[in-house]
Amino acid sequence: AATHILIPLWGSRETVWVCAAALFAAALLCRFKPAAGLALAIPFLMAWMVPESLRPARPGEVLLAEVESNYQYLQVISKGEGDEKSTHLKINEGLDSFHSVAFENSPFTQGSYYDYHVVMPFLAGDGKAPANLRVLSLGEAAGTFGRVYSHVHKVCSLDAVEIDPVVMTLGDEFFLGDRPEGDRFPVDARVFVENTQRS
Repeated sequence: AATHILIPLWGSRETVWVCAAALFAAALLCRFKPAAGLALAIPFLMAWMVPESLRPARPGEVLLAEVESNYQYLQVISKGEGDEKSTHLKINEGLDSFHSVAFENSPFTQGSYYDYHVVMPFLAGDGKAPANLRVLSLGEAAGTFGRVYSHVHKVCSLDAVEIDPVVMTLGDEFFLGDRPEGDRFPVDARVFVENTQRS
């Protein structure tokens, strides 16, 4: 039931609550036989008693989206104001880290490693990026690399591989900006690398 019904329909958080309530109901049945009817109803009532947001936004943050996909728990938050305003994608715990970031008025990420990554093509030859630059991003998340590459390397293509299509959807909705031409593949990066015919 957990694998084929509860998680696909309700998500893992509600499934854990239902399983916990079912264990509680079973304990009541073993201890108090007359409470059997009430005990059997508890697991189903608990699924609708969970908090609306799993992790409320911290002070100074605005929660834009909270989604539990088939793969992970996702939060999109906004913080700061003016030129410092930024949007972050947090995955699972996301206590002090993020997987994608976009600043309001800049394609760059204010010194995060995304900014340094776009230097690599210049190191390929005589200080000039290849004319037919092709980039492969494994684990694209919400597309931060694509936005930075599109700004620095005006003519390039970027193929993005991201196992979770929900992450791509959040990227399209909340992380705006130009992206290079290229294909997007909602598959596991290991499967893509093992089976791709692209060179």
